[in-house]
Amino acid sequence: MKSATNKVQNTLQKLPSVTEVLKELDQLQGGIFSEKQITDCIRKSIEKHRKSILKNPAKDGMAMTSKKILQKIKKNVTEELLSEEEQNLRSVINATGIVIHTNLGRAPLSDSACNSLLEVAKGYSNLEFDLHSGKRGKREHSIESILCKLTGSEDALVVNNNAAAVMFALKVMSKDKESIVSRGELIEIGGSFRIPDIMKESGAELIEVGTTNKTYIKDYENAINNNTALLFKAHTSNFYISGFTDTPSREELSKLGKEKSLPVLEDLGSGSLYKFSILSTEPTVMDSIKSGVDVVTFSGDKLLGGPQAGIIVGSKYWIQKMRKDPMMRMLRLDKLVITALEKTLLSFLNPEKLTKEIPVYAILFQEKKTLRNRAKKLLKTLEKKQKTKATFSIEESIGQVGGGTMPSTKLESYSLVIQTKNKSPDFFSKYLRKSKNPVIARIKDNKIYLDMLCVKDGDLKLLQQTIEEALSMT
Repeated sequence: MKSATNKVQNTLQKLPSVTEVLKELDQLQGGIFSEKQITDCIRKSIEKHRKSILKNPAKDGMAMTSKKILQKIKKNVTEELLSEEEQNLRSVINATGIVIHTNLGRAPLSDSACNSLLEVAKGYSNLEFDLHSGKRGKREHSIESILCKLTGSEDALVVNNNAAAVMFALKVMSKDKESIVSRGELIEIGGSFRIPDIMKESGAELIEVGTTNKTYIKDYENAINNNTALLFKAHTSNFYISGFTDTPSREELSKLGKEKSLPVLEDLGSGSLYKFSILSTEPTVMDSIKSGVDVVTFSGDKLLGGPQAGIIVGSKYWIQKMRKDPMMRMLRLDKLVITALEKTLLSFLNPEKLTKEIPVYAILFQEKKTLRNRAKKLLKTLEKKQKTKATFSIEESIGQVGGGTMPSTKLESYSLVIQTKNKSPDFFSKYLRKSKNPVIARIKDNKIYLDMLCVKDGDLKLLQQTIEEALSMT
């Protein structure tokens, strides 16, 4: 019995001190983690190993040398630190190749929008004060005026996101009444928000017509009765059906609506305002207004390239009804979103400047050689300094617009490809995410892909440093 106790004590003596482990982890100090974080984690790991040895000494210590135990604790501490989730919202480098990435905050804002945000946020503003009359003003007046000018609509309204815009429009236009929609347009908007669910919450009764791939104008006409309040069209922005398909045009729906004295509501989702070549398949808000659609809803943070917002444009009659509805107060925008959205919309008054002022358009209209040069610059530096720890190459890649927008559009790009020699790509990717300047990359074929599509030239130095830090750990 005494001999067994002595063996356990001898095994416990193999456990390293905090200082010994700390020396082994010197590359972590001064980087992502504070010394206190590292020290606390080391103590927990040593204590965990001590309890494990006491519980099962034969398995957890006797057969291991002091050096092996030290390396095991070092590995556990590193993995534990990297697995701790950050709670604060942080800026990240988007190396996924997805431009409007919902998980990464969708559209990055323009410099003018950011500057305006800071100015308004740190002081008072004329949010609901008319500087001309000296009386109370309307908070969204300027935005609504610009929207009417840009879209050709009679009136406009803004709420906190497009799902709210759709639900609000349905509530005002068809509560306790029937809304007719094609089965092929019963989309899921994102985050499990589905058109049927939104209709139900709005109080509108969903009436499905046609089939998934084929719906005709006569299907709508045959479904109209005394309880019908609305003809609803949802742009299938996050998927597409090809082949044997048919769907009524906006013009056909608008004509039917006028014949039957029924309004037409269309959810465009992405909110494209101009027919740029790269967006040629995407309907514009003006297309809908010109075709006679009564009310159009779309997002502020997709192809508009602004902050999260739901925009409603169209008939003055219906917009005024929404503006007077009690729910409007719950859906209204705050001063920060208003100022960012206003600055974004002002850029659209000069479409020739969009690629310089709106980040989404700057990304979409980049030349392919610019992306290759960006990758080559990183490759050259990393190969020179880190070739013993990883192999580097450049590959052509395909990016996406993202955010449920234009799913069939492929954006030609280039990626820096990294294959580490000592650690798995999962470990490497985790370190990139947990760094002081988080990098979000893709893993494919056991390699790390850093797509250059959304990486700014100003990000390259930080990206290089973060990659080198990650490689020092692998």
